[in-house]
Amino acid sequence: MGDAVKNHPQFHKGMKLKTKRRILITAAATAAATLFSITQATALTQERDLASATSSSTSTPWKCTDNAWAEVCFSEDGDWFRVKDTNADGHSGVVQWSVREPNGYTIRYGYIYNASGKGTVRYKNKDLPEGKAILIQPCHGDWGKEARPTNCTGSFYAAT
Repeated sequence: MGDAVKNHPQFHKGMKLKTKRRILITAAATAAATLFSITQATALTQERDLASATSSSTSTPWKCTDNAWAEVCFSEDGDWFRVKDTNADGHSGVVQWSVREPNGYTIRYGYIYNASGKGTVRYKNKDLPEGKAILIQPCHGDWGKEARPTNCTGSFYAAT
């Protein structure tokens, strides 16, 4: 290409348009990828279960934590949860749980309610993916309502 062409104003204008087009295409692709990942993250379905069993079949020790409303425990042997309602307030003791990838992304989450009253202990067995981290928190909530549990304080991580 000759110097006359390279020095012509339309040549530089065309190069600027190509550069702008590349930037716009890159930005659009980045926005689409971000939207896809957000959509994937928000596509998780909340699991809500009632802990109704009065015993479990686990033989391994429980890992537990509590707050003013509930004592919650998890056993890696069979993915058992134990929920004790510790407050006579007309609300359920709840365990909030979330299974996480090593990068911290939640891949599955839910709540398990003990609606049997203060002092009762109930169990729930889940089938969780193996080899993942699970965050466990005791909460306060109402089994019959769609609202999320509240007062989720105290937590621990375990392995599935």
